[in-house]
Amino acid sequence: MKRGMSLVELIVSFTMISLLSLVVFRTILNIQATQIRNIAYNNFVTFHLTLNRKIQDDLVTKKITQISTCGTNCYNIRYAWQENGVNRQQVKTLRQQTAGDEILIIYHDYIEKLPRTFSLDGTFTLTNEVIANVGSNTFNKMLIITIPLKSSVLERNTNIKYIYQYNNTINPIN
Repeated sequence: MKRGMSLVELIVSFTMISLLSLVVFRTILNIQATQIRNIAYNNFVTFHLTLNRKIQDDLVTKKITQISTCGTNCYNIRYAWQENGVNRQQVKTLRQQTAGDEILIIYHDYIEKLPRTFSLDGTFTLTNEVIANVGSNTFNKMLIITIPLKSSVLERNTNIKYIYQYNNTINPIN
């Protein structure tokens, strides 16, 4: 009667266990990398949505009457609207500020911290584009504010764009 394992059986068993361990280890690393990308994307979406809510609120309910630059990555946006029959105006600033190792995007009195896996990829841009082949009584221009972002984890464009469509003949923006 034979007791124990032969040397060949022991080597084969050790090899099979090593291969299975390698496969499991690679799978765990892939899952971990995917999880890191998902967390980075979720942080970006949360950042984008909270900032977007503040800016879009103004873009939808108010008219932009003037935009001026107040430095690098800084724009003063003058809004006008009617409230209870009274004409109102307000200037809100969209800017970037650095606080230690954190990048802050500030819109008026609202401050949002850029997620750690993201950084600015250049300067804020402001473009004014004509919408082709439209009548004079419709939106004929687009004002586009771009916040260029890059991620150390995600492999896609993560720029944030705000688009304000307006009729240049009724509401010219200076």
